Amino acid sequence: MRSITVEENSAVTVRDRLLKEDTTAVQSADVYDIVARVFDLNSSTPSDAVEEITLDIGSVLYDTLQDDDAWSDSTGYNFKWTVDPSWISKGGSHYRVEIQVDIDSGSDLTPTTAVWVRFNVKTVGIGSA
Repeated sequence: MRSITVEENSAVTVRDRLLKEDTTAVQSADVYDIVARVFDLNSSTPSDAVEEITLDIGSVLYDTLQDDDAWSDSTGYNFKWTVDPSWISKGGSHYRVEIQVDIDSGSDLTPTTAVWVRFNVKTVGIGSA
């Protein structure tokens, strides 16, 4: 699982290449729903989401692979979303961000499958080392 460290109250932009089981890139027409959740791993209930939002598919998913200076390979990414800084606001905390992308099977008889994006965020208090 990927991990990043940021200052408290900092925005974190997530980019990922989402693939279907047949290894082709996920496109907006394939997607039923996208839900993002943030978990505070330092809380007394780390398995309970402290924030949850349904993302607008057209705002976070690209139908063609994108390639820019923030991406690490020439193939590209098709998912991009920025975590609200207030969701990861406490310095010295550890958070898990999970994004569930539900792929529509196209059939009422076949269940929806999910593609997951997961990563951990460690926040550092401003002025802390």
